[in-house]
Amino acid sequence: MINPAYHIWGQQDSRPYHDGSPTWTWQKGQIIYDPRQLELLPGTPPGEYQIEIIPVKIYSAEALEPDAGEPVLLGPIEVPQRAPLPVKALDIEHPKEAILGDKVQLLGYNIESGFRPGDNIHLTLFWQCLEEMDQDYTVFTHLIDDKGTLWGQKDNPPVDGFYPTTKWQVGEIVRDQYDLLISPDAPVGGYKIEVGMYLSETDERLPVYAGSEKYIVPDRALDLQQVTIRP
Repeated sequence: MINPAYHIWGQQDSRPYHDGSPTWTWQKGQIIYDPRQLELLPGTPPGEYQIEIIPVKIYSAEALEPDAGEPVLLGPIEVPQRAPLPVKALDIEHPKEAILGDKVQLLGYNIESGFRPGDNIHLTLFWQCLEEMDQDYTVFTHLIDDKGTLWGQKDNPPVDGFYPTTKWQVGEIVRDQYDLLISPDAPVGGYKIEVGMYLSETDERLPVYAGSEKYIVPDRALDLQQVTIRP
């Protein structure tokens, strides 16, 4: 299941009819019954999505040639607002608690990348709404070196712009995906990934509080982790 930005929010990969109807047995003109159950990723926001069906080769993620089967889009499908999940039900690989402006809490993140120049860093953030917001905030995700030079960036309203903060409900947990392109010119070495929120009209960032005494993080940017760019 994908949103208009082609981020994946649910996926099932299997052979037809639970492996009971291999395609080599199909006859021309035959109608195949192939039931599927697609489970949404925890924290998937409400909104419109589509189901993308892609035929692939056995034992490979390689799609078939266009004449053998183009991807098919079904929908749109409306995902309704659902009751908040407990944090332990989420697939958070790196828990990290911080509060932004008393409005939203970052619960943690997941990260995937080859960490080489030109690679994408796929970053999934998990936010929890603490109070209703009457303004739409933009999320920034930056890859910077120890001198503060920017080598990768992705800024947009949450959920690719399709679920702005003014729609968030108190207590709701929002799964939020980003793809940062590492600059092809990025030198080998250490970097850090920082995130935060700001108002696009003024560029003013929400303060980031960390620790029990609500220490305000400098630059109003939260450091997620150190990463190493390899050759």
